[in-house]
Amino acid sequence: WFSEGPDCTGRPSAPLELKVLAVLRVLGRGYCFDGVEELCFISAEVLRNFFNKFCELFAAKYFDVYCNYPRSKEEIKISTGIYARMGLPGCIGSTDCVHFGWDRCPSGEISQHKGKEGFPTLSYEVTVDRNKKIIACTTGQPGARNDQTIVKYDEFITKINEGELYKDEEYEVYEEVDGILRRTVLKGLYVACDNGYPKWPCMQCPLKHSSEAYESRWSKWLETVRKDVECTFGILKGRFRCLKLPVFYHSKKT
Repeated sequence: WFSEGPDCTGRPSAPLELKVLAVLRVLGRGYCFDGVEELCFISAEVLRNFFNKFCELFAAKYFDVYCNYPRSKEEIKISTGIYARMGLPGCIGSTDCVHFGWDRCPSGEISQHKGKEGFPTLSYEVTVDRNKKIIACTTGQPGARNDQTIVKYDEFITKINEGELYKDEEYEVYEEVDGILRRTVLKGLYVACDNGYPKWPCMQCPLKHSSEAYESRWSKWLETVRKDVECTFGILKGRFRCLKLPVFYHSKKT
């Protein structure tokens, strides 16, 4: 990815290992580049350019390797089997949107990115499995958009809703007929979500109002299991402080 030859005056370039360590320090600790410059004696501008290029190349090469949804029968069986043992047969994951503050949002775009948080943000819809592995993620959306709008840009959930994914996957549920519980086979998997999403069959959310005790218990249990995605956000922001701190870039692409 990077050539490490001398510059025009013959001076050797800064060691690649130090540049990579600087990238990890910025990602993990949320350091600014002039702070890292004091640690490795490489100029902040060199580190900033290297950081942007490294992250771009790394994401392009490895995003699909580590962020991918179950495709094979075995992978689907493992993912849905965990939820089935927890009383949610047919569930493939849980989804929600997370917001990252954008401190230097251009003034002309503030109205598009300033939502319920009260400050400009970029929003990403993320879907995780029970093991908190991210299986799908959208691109950054303006923070003023609600979940019902952002989900339409989610390729993974859109494919499930349109029947391109998992439409032939079967699972069993119990149906009460004349006071007798009978097993019923359903087709098509779903994801667990909150009440801010459209009422699609592939998106199951807790019931807001119910007079039935079993529906209330089911809703409470679904809400508990759906917290996987919320926990994932907390883990990522705790480990990579660059996600917890406001983004100090003027460019949305960067």
